[in-house]
Amino acid sequence: SDADRPANGDATKGEAAALYYLAQHYNYHLSRDLAKAMEYVDLAIEKVPKSLEFHMTKARIWKHKGNLEKASEWMNHARSLDTRDRYICTKAAKYQLRNNKNDEAIKTMGLFTRAETVGGPFMDLIDMQAVWYITEDGEAFARSGDEGSALRRFELVQTIFDTWVEDQFDFHAFSLRKGFIRAYVDMLSWEDRIREHPFYSRAALDAVAIYLKRHDRAAAAAANGDVNGADAAERKKAAKKAIKEKQKQEREAAERAAKKDPNKGSSAKEGATRELEDPSGLKLLDAEPLAAAMKYVAHLLQFSPKSIDAQLAGFDVYLRR
Repeated sequence: SDADRPANGDATKGEAAALYYLAQHYNYHLSRDLAKAMEYVDLAIEKVPKSLEFHMTKARIWKHKGNLEKASEWMNHARSLDTRDRYICTKAAKYQLRNNKNDEAIKTMGLFTRAETVGGPFMDLIDMQAVWYITEDGEAFARSGDEGSALRRFELVQTIFDTWVEDQFDFHAFSLRKGFIRAYVDMLSWEDRIREHPFYSRAALDAVAIYLKRHDRAAAAAANGDVNGADAAERKKAAKKAIKEKQKQEREAAERAAKKDPNKGSSAKEGATRELEDPSGLKLLDAEPLAAAMKYVAHLLQFSPKSIDAQLAGFDVYLRR
């Protein structure tokens, strides 16, 4: 009857919103009770099963519980509820990387990268200088034990920041000539602090940590009489991975070329001419660890002097030298 109907619309949505905010309240770090948070978000999802925000909150609760696999599954389910939303797509990819699912993450990101980019989604992300993805990708490889691929990603982040600095050189003469002194001073201040950027610091510190591990392993192996055993096995593993990665890139390039023009399937390898050099980081694995670590430490100590983590990394490197 009309008397039973809510005066201001659907009561279910109001109840679901209240449950949603309760779930967020108990998921908040100062009032955290993850069991209650999960209970309330499940009740909210029962009332509004297609809510993107409710499923994202459930993924975050699983993350705070420490179950990254469940968190990744629920965030990807949230993505499936709105396939045109770029934000939820990147969140799903981030959660997949936190769960060390690099291949799944790049496929997810590929939903919004340019299909015609030679080299595939990862090369497009490099072109767009997506430092957040490259850093997360490297950290996922590091957790999986693939140090070569991790170091290659961290080197890419270093290269992107070097490019940002070099791109400002043309602005020096332009600013002085045109009289944009305030913008010029702001740019100089920005350049002084650019290495304090959170993603640069993360990538640099992660790279230093890997190089220190490699140095310590080599020192321990030398003390036990095994000078090259561990590193040789690791390089062999990385070389096999590099071959598989190249074959995978060629297959993907062939598929893209076939979709673009079915009559040109035989010339599909033309799309594989642009690929990431040394994707598995074989050259970086051959580098002297402490010398390679110093390239990152020098920037951190000079341009991020207030960072305690940078000071500790510098101490660890100099102690071993």
